[in-house]
Amino acid sequence: MKIGARIPFCEQSPRRIASPRSGFTLVELLVVIAVIIIIAALLLPALSHAKARAQQVDCMSRKKQWSMAFQMYADDNENFIAREGYERLGGVKLNNWGQVRGIVGPPGVSDSDDVWYNALPLYVGVPKASAYALPNKHAEFYERATLFHCAAAKFPPQVANPQYAPKYFFALFSIAMNSQLIEFPYGPTIKIDRIRDEESRTVLFLDNLLPDEKKVHPAQENSELGQPAAYADRFSARHYKGGNLAFADGHVSWFAGNKVVQTDPNNPLRGGPIMPPVDIVWEPKYDF
Repeated sequence: MKIGARIPFCEQSPRRIASPRSGFTLVELLVVIAVIIIIAALLLPALSHAKARAQQVDCMSRKKQWSMAFQMYADDNENFIAREGYERLGGVKLNNWGQVRGIVGPPGVSDSDDVWYNALPLYVGVPKASAYALPNKHAEFYERATLFHCAAAKFPPQVANPQYAPKYFFALFSIAMNSQLIEFPYGPTIKIDRIRDEESRTVLFLDNLLPDEKKVHPAQENSELGQPAAYADRFSARHYKGGNLAFADGHVSWFAGNKVVQTDPNNPLRGGPIMPPVDIVWEPKYDF
């Protein structure tokens, strides 16, 4: 190449071209994180509210199904209703898994088959409570999808662990039948006719207080929480400081805790039912 000759463009050394800056500075990254935190703080309460609302509606639907099953069982059994628990005289206590399974007689019939938790599941297409009586099945009984329970219920963490028997060798129910429907000496059951006149106000099923749940009033029951049947003194306000009640005419309604449980500190029934009844009737007629 001659001295002074011009170098062809294609042979010239490429010039460095400044490229735009890539990535974030620390300040920009912190700003992005702050924006995300603010958005999350705005959205989380709405998501939490939506979840709670969905649980309440789901709980109402479950009680609706149990109420329909209650009526169908009575229709198929000469108007006699299912029993509230294993005890045959109308009293209710925690039922251990042996009682839930019951004593099976020669014809293959258990003496707990007519208790609501075994008698009604046939009508809603789910297994009986007795199907979960073996220790390796207890955990399945407490799954959220089980129709026996409200999705918002808070069970003791050890409840499904057989290692904690006998303390947790009981079936705990977060949805319970009204324990005032069958009372001594009218047991072991009654005819549904006794509640016909007040069916729009007579409770069939309710949100049932569990050991780790907050009470509506301190005077509510402390012992044997989670029984298969209960009433105002064991009512749980797990949905927006209130709970769901299913009635004999088939409807289900939400009630604030103080509309179900007597909270007046000067009332001798505090922690129990509101008397005289206004919107809620617990006991059927026993005058005929």
